[in-house]
Amino acid sequence: RARKAVSYDERNVSSEGVILNLGTKVGAGKKSGKKRNSSSADSDDESDFSVSIEGDVLSDSDSDDDDDAFDLKKKKTPSQSIAWNEIPLDSDETNMCLSDRIEYKRKADYRRAAEKVKGWLDTVDSLSLPANPLDRLLNELGGPDQVAELTGRKSRQIKQYNAMTDKYEVIYEKRKGEGPMDQLNIEEKNNFQNGSKLIAILSEAASTGISLQADKRVKNQRRRVHITIELPWSADKAIQQLGRTHRSNQTTGPLYKFLISDVGGEKRFASAVAKRLALLGALTQGDRRATGSANSLGLSTFDMDNQYGSRALHKMLKLIWACASNEAVDNDVDDGLYVEALKMIDGHLKEALEAEDRGEGTLEENLVPFDDDTEGEKTFRSMMYHLLTGPCGQLASNRVTAIKEGRSVSAYFESLADGSEDKESVKEKIDDEIKSALDAGLNFNVLCNIWLYDVGVSQDALIQGNSRSPFGVAKFLNRLLGMNLKRQNLVFDLFVKTLDAEIRSAKNSGTYDIGIKTTKGQSVTFITKPQSFSFRGLTAPNETVELYAIQQDKGLSPEKMMELYNDVKDTNSGSDSIDVDTGNADSSDEGQGWVGSFHSNGRRRRIITIETGFYVDNRDYLTVTEKVFFIQNLGNQSDKCLVARPNYGVYTESKDSLKLKFNRGVFTRNPVSVERAMEIWRREYNLADIPYSEYYQKSCRGRHRESYVFAGSIVPILNKILIAGKYRGSDNENTKKPFNVVRVEVSNAAELNSDMIQQPSSPEQIQDGDDEMLQADPVVGDEDDIGKGVARELVNKTSKVRFRGAITKYHDNDKNTHLDPTGSYFVKFSDGRKLEMDAEQVNHGRRKFEKEVNRLVSIGMPREDASSIDEHTKGASLAKTKLRKPILHDGEEDPDEFERNFEQEFMDAVPDAIVGLEFVRDGLHAEVLQNLSKQLLQKGVETTRSLYNLERLEKAEAQRKEEETM
Repeated sequence: RARKAVSYDERNVSSEGVILNLGTKVGAGKKSGKKRNSSSADSDDESDFSVSIEGDVLSDSDSDDDDDAFDLKKKKTPSQSIAWNEIPLDSDETNMCLSDRIEYKRKADYRRAAEKVKGWLDTVDSLSLPANPLDRLLNELGGPDQVAELTGRKSRQIKQYNAMTDKYEVIYEKRKGEGPMDQLNIEEKNNFQNGSKLIAILSEAASTGISLQADKRVKNQRRRVHITIELPWSADKAIQQLGRTHRSNQTTGPLYKFLISDVGGEKRFASAVAKRLALLGALTQGDRRATGSANSLGLSTFDMDNQYGSRALHKMLKLIWACASNEAVDNDVDDGLYVEALKMIDGHLKEALEAEDRGEGTLEENLVPFDDDTEGEKTFRSMMYHLLTGPCGQLASNRVTAIKEGRSVSAYFESLADGSEDKESVKEKIDDEIKSALDAGLNFNVLCNIWLYDVGVSQDALIQGNSRSPFGVAKFLNRLLGMNLKRQNLVFDLFVKTLDAEIRSAKNSGTYDIGIKTTKGQSVTFITKPQSFSFRGLTAPNETVELYAIQQDKGLSPEKMMELYNDVKDTNSGSDSIDVDTGNADSSDEGQGWVGSFHSNGRRRRIITIETGFYVDNRDYLTVTEKVFFIQNLGNQSDKCLVARPNYGVYTESKDSLKLKFNRGVFTRNPVSVERAMEIWRREYNLADIPYSEYYQKSCRGRHRESYVFAGSIVPILNKILIAGKYRGSDNENTKKPFNVVRVEVSNAAELNSDMIQQPSSPEQIQDGDDEMLQADPVVGDEDDIGKGVARELVNKTSKVRFRGAITKYHDNDKNTHLDPTGSYFVKFSDGRKLEMDAEQVNHGRRKFEKEVNRLVSIGMPREDASSIDEHTKGASLAKTKLRKPILHDGEEDPDEFERNFEQEFMDAVPDAIVGLEFVRDGLHAEVLQNLSKQLLQKGVETTRSLYNLERLEKAEAQRKEEETM
């Protein structure tokens, strides 16, 4: 005989976490819901429901068919209702029959399960979870009536006041507007722009195509304050988001605010954005010290993904793998972090010791990964093996002794758990173990080994490497996100300190650069005037790109070298010792500073000090002349030396690189005399008087290098230029880019400009800054001043307009007593404005008036007409009075050189400094021009000849209208 199965369907769980109608028959739910035992009303207040337990009569049949089955034909006892928390758990089962024991166990198991569910639900109810951040922002800033929401959401939680309950309630509602759902963001944008809502919340889903700037055409022209709560992963997306409030035709630019927490890993996003903005700023500002928009946005301090960041990262990791002590950081570590590390180390060593006691090998053998370990176990055991048998060998010995003596940290925690020791005594003992471990080599870098392993950064993994995505600053900051906040901040602070030290060292050595390469040499000149190209057609006809050909003498003359030597010979630059492999230990080197450090291969090493001085490379392959080097040691605070060569000038080289060269016997062991060095220097300098592409002997290039730099308005077409150079970007920081952002300062700009034909009588010779040089009759302070001409200027971003006027009245009042004449002048201008001016302002306006008259007279206008105050003239800087001069004539095409279709004569003054893109491979600049021009021709961009024809028609029409009005 068997009982009917009890239903445990969780769909019947009540709000208190209890299953309703336990054991009800299928289809009988409604009836059992109506029939309740009167005793249920007296149940405990903790439950407002009951469980139906139906008793069955066991069948007396001996047949097998009736055994362990319900006899539905038998009369059943009335159902009893009992609260779940009243089900007994300690009933005596001795006198129960089989069916009663089964029934009791089912009810008892149910009560235990119900208690668990109720506990879980109570825990969830007691959680103080934060609200949805987007909804919280929306509600705390005034609600949907005052905040425009531009997101991809279709519904939201709104907090509303309920007057009936006098409380705020949160309701779930669908977003709705006056139009269709797909136009809701446009409607909200208009609400913000017309001023009906003064706050807008913008998500990434709606950050494309939305303009929220203080546009001159909209009602809401208040200055925008753009608060970025979360920077996106991509720098391009960040720039796109920032551009929503910073666009053309705006009255004021936005004020940007970035909310960036102190969490180390979050700096990864700011670093990516800062790096991109620094590159764009360098191209637009033209200064190697400018980091562009990154400075103005407050992100310049986060620009860590650069050459100094890479050096600092690898230097930091090198110290971490070596477990080197760093008192400045070690003292900041909380003891709890040391306890975590000791607990893990003790547990790992204890496992190996137990295996040793069982005769399963030595301690060291038991630390080695097992063959049947999983990959995760193998990497962990490998990390611990290298740590405990390598740089932390002394620490491992200390912990082995502690474990054998029963002083392991894990043993103290066990004694605390079983109550054999109290908290105070355990804490005192653990503090002693921490002190002992610190003396044995435990430090912050040991902790970093473990923490970095937890996020997938280990020495083995970095040695094996990944050619597609090597470990760099971006990946390091990314991995930091996998640590808890305390560990993140400690590791990030260590990285920042290392980075600061690296930058400080570079500044001290005079080699600091933020990424814009300065073209250096004893002479840097433009070979000719630049080629000028108009690549933007009618979109921006006056924006041009120039291609400069640069001649660079990279050499260092003997005279300059001696100046450098004399400057540094008296300074104490310090010295560094490096190990140099001296060869076989059998060689006889007594009296030459050998140290008794022998190795298993029979070789020994000699300590060499890098001294500032001249060194010579006289290896056999040099058939023309020896090579001479000047090396300046920058001291122990720098890991670099300054190196100078006759054909290459001054550059920096790491001490590690010099160590390798000393090992290979590249340099003489000691500095040579100045006389011998300068003799070789003069010989090499003269031999190097050839192009850079040629060699005067093996590995020795000439010193005259030609390069080509794109400058001018290159930012609007930067992507097109890079694509034309077959560069599409790379996240791999070690991937060599085909271009450099360079700054070039030349010495022959004035010489090139002197070739321009000068026409003293032309209006272009009357510069805007020459007002003080012009002669104009000054005012004298009486009626003779009335009627004299005065001019004033109105200047904006695109134009400069001069209005003529005349003095209409003079008052000798008590004003402007510090001037001569005193008093006030009243001037009426051709635009209808009347201004009160002092004598100094009037004389300045007189000179402007005279300059404008001279300009008009120089182009053939009679002086009487030019002196008229009835007209105002537009300055020559608003639009070029000269027409461009295309290289190709009308109807001429060059199918082989596409770039000639966009080339025009360069008619501006040659600058003495430029910033632009230099493509490093010889001939790549020509490929870029070809590919870019071909692409633009295929897209139908107007050529220079087309722009010239349009300008000529416009000028002819303007002249015709001018003649009609005269």
